[in-house]
Amino acid sequence: RLAAGADGGTLTTSGAGMSAAIDAEDAADFGEVAGVTDASVAEQLEAALTPVQRYMLRVLEESNEAAAAEAQGELQWQEWEMERLARKRDEEEAAADEEDEVLFYTVSEPQADGGKRSHKGK
Repeated sequence: RLAAGADGGTLTTSGAGMSAAIDAEDAADFGEVAGVTDASVAEQLEAALTPVQRYMLRVLEESNEAAAAEAQGELQWQEWEMERLARKRDEEEAAADEEDEVLFYTVSEPQADGGKRSHKGK
């Protein structure tokens, strides 16, 4: 039973049967029916469609699948490209490290005669 509250605007319920009825009504509002699965609901909805609507549904599903496959391919390409660029960067860094290595040269003093050696005959 519903009863008006003391302020005249608040309604309260009484009885256990009312609670169960409200729960069932709430479940029905959200599409939750005991013993009904999503697959059976989808089958019932699809059966209620006209042939043109069923065709359009298939076209939409196929386009969604194609878009998902394209997105997956794009993602794989981007991953490959990132790996390629990382390898190239590593190779360039390794080459730069090799170029930066200190090279040791032996420097000798110039000779007093200006670098000319005279050979005296035997």
